[in-house]
Amino acid sequence: ALALSNQAQLHALAGRDTQAIDVVTRALALHPEPAARSHLLNNLGLALWRRGDNARALSTFQQSLAAAIAADDPEHACRAYVNLAWSELEVVELGAAERHISEGIQLAERVEFLTFSRYLRMLQSRLHLARGEWEEVAAAAAPARDGPPPGPGTAPTLGRPFETPAAADRRARGHPRGAASHHNKNK
Repeated sequence: ALALSNQAQLHALAGRDTQAIDVVTRALALHPEPAARSHLLNNLGLALWRRGDNARALSTFQQSLAAAIAADDPEHACRAYVNLAWSELEVVELGAAERHISEGIQLAERVEFLTFSRYLRMLQSRLHLARGEWEEVAAAAAPARDGPPPGPGTAPTLGRPFETPAAADRRARGHPRGAASHHNKNK
């Protein structure tokens, strides 16, 4: 089932949503163990989201999170938290997004999954931006944007995703060059 899930993930990431859904459906019929089920449901949620079936995608991401928690699998749970919170922000379900971001950050930092923690911090900055909480935007983004350099086998810091909320925050405060001020300061 996990091999099929990996195949479905490649289809979903390549924008071949129909193929991803077909592969996930076949794999779920095998009644996989909870961690593989979580991975499959994450891939299904992504494909559904890209097809515009937002309600079903959100429900699928919630099922993925529940399966990962049942399996005590923090990696799949962190992935589900990111996908779920990102999607909730897109449909302006800010209360649900806040809860999932907070829970996800706590888990990611407890198990030291820094890349997931950084993604969730970026989502937290987007949440503050959506609420017009200008003081909190930069503060939420800082741990990921300014985090330590990646070690062997880790992803680089996520500076680019933070530029959008940081630029919007700077524009709201009257800085005409948006995020450029941050980059010039660090050079």
